[in-house]
Amino acid sequence: AINAIKKALQHKGFGMVEIVSQCPINFGRRALGTGDPLKNIQWIEERSVTVEKAGKLPEEELSRRFVLGNFIEKHKPVFKGSSVYEPEGG
Repeated sequence: AINAIKKALQHKGFGMVEIVSQCPINFGRRALGTGDPLKNIQWIEERSVTVEKAGKLPEEELSRRFVLGNFIEKHKPVFKGSSVYEPEGG
């Protein structure tokens, strides 16, 4: 997560990072029947797959997984009115 946040902050323009985290108070107790944070994390890990592996899974199996990874990274010219505008050649 730290590397994803760092990469998003260093990207010129809009950056977004979504983080999946355990919540033993609400989700764990209500959906999993446990308030144990370790069991919540294990549940997430068992159901997570990288974006690379996700492309090889059947749609039915993929619908029950958290897909993790870098989904979109576009480099386009920055809006001239922006504070991060760099003139051409600079």
